Amino acid sequence: MPTVSVILPAYNAAAFIEPTLHSVLNQTYKDFEFIVVDDGSTDATRQVLEKYADKIQYVYKNNGGQSSSRNAGIKIAQGKYIALIDHDDLWLEQKLELQVREIQKSQTVGMVTCGSVLFRGNVDVESEIPRINSKPRQQLIRELLLKNLLGSCSKTLIRTECFRTLGLFDESLRMAEDWDLYLRIAQAYDIRCIEKPLVRYRLHERNFSTQSAEVNLSNELAFLGRVFALPQFRRRRLIRARSFALRYLCAAWMFREAGNTSRARQCVWHALRCDPLCIHTRLCLGMIRTLFLTSPTQT
Repeated sequence: MPTVSVILPAYNAAAFIEPTLHSVLNQTYKDFEFIVVDDGSTDATRQVLEKYADKIQYVYKNNGGQSSSRNAGIKIAQGKYIALIDHDDLWLEQKLELQVREIQKSQTVGMVTCGSVLFRGNVDVESEIPRINSKPRQQLIRELLLKNLLGSCSKTLIRTECFRTLGLFDESLRMAEDWDLYLRIAQAYDIRCIEKPLVRYRLHERNFSTQSAEVNLSNELAFLGRVFALPQFRRRRLIRARSFALRYLCAAWMFREAGNTSRARQCVWHALRCDPLCIHTRLCLGMIRTLFLTSPTQT
């Protein structure tokens, strides 16, 4: 029985998946099984994975989205802990070792995350480290109602029992499914962070398109609508207003990056209607300056 089950969902992943496979196989921590779920790829993903047949457990399924792929892997996983990684991300070699050591310190810890470095091509863009270890659980929950401050699933190590007691990924969400899971875990378990970058998150053209921005926004709005309908969060009207405003502002940033400035401007107006006070946030001021106050020749 392995201690860790590594689960990698892959859909049309041939362009990026080999470095990801190597980053998992080169971990200093070796007590893991490696499950790769091919979500109905139509490119050369299967051919690439065949070269690693002796090192991975290959599972093929009809296309159903990332959540359904992760769930398929979790259902057959034998490990005490689940480590997730997306097909275009990379782990530093001590990622599993440090996280297993941390999660084994206390049964109250349901998840361990870590920092990450965002990179495009061969250039590091920025680093992100969630500073959560000193936050009381209720403060972390409040901040998770406002935004997904924990980031990508590629950074996580999660107790398998969390999925048994709290449920699997919500397959109705094609985005925000990780945010949904984190909020459920935070209400029942402690969450810890290895405060150093242990994951490299790849930025590429698929991250920034009008289609992905629309899917991301619609899923996040649906998720938040459901969350704030729950009895424990129904009365948090100010947090609800700010949370919806932030979603529209983040969508505005994504649309701007995709070159769709008209849709970006619409999202800024939606944000101000949700919460007029969000105009004082750095994100809103930046969007207003870029989208409304900068002349076309300057952009």
